[in-house]
Amino acid sequence: MARNEFICPHCHSENIQRFELIYHGNVSNSSSSAVGVGYAGGSFGVGTATIDTKSITNLGKAVAPPNRGVIFGLLWQVL
Repeated sequence: MARNEFICPHCHSENIQRFELIYHGNVSNSSSSAVGVGYAGGSFGVGTATIDTKSITNLGKAVAPPNRGVIFGLLWQVL
């Protein structure tokens, strides 16, 4: 039987995951589209709308990668 070479040094568990995998498992992206048709004052109108949403759990926020805008802004101030 193969032995797992990755073990948590704090609790000695073999159930470990990379932050990247935890983050992507706790983020959800969705897109919704709608089309509307209306008639008023003798004229027809057509409209469309698209909404893109991103949901993230508290665990996903805790392991999220740093915001690049903040890092580059800090580097710019240092330079």
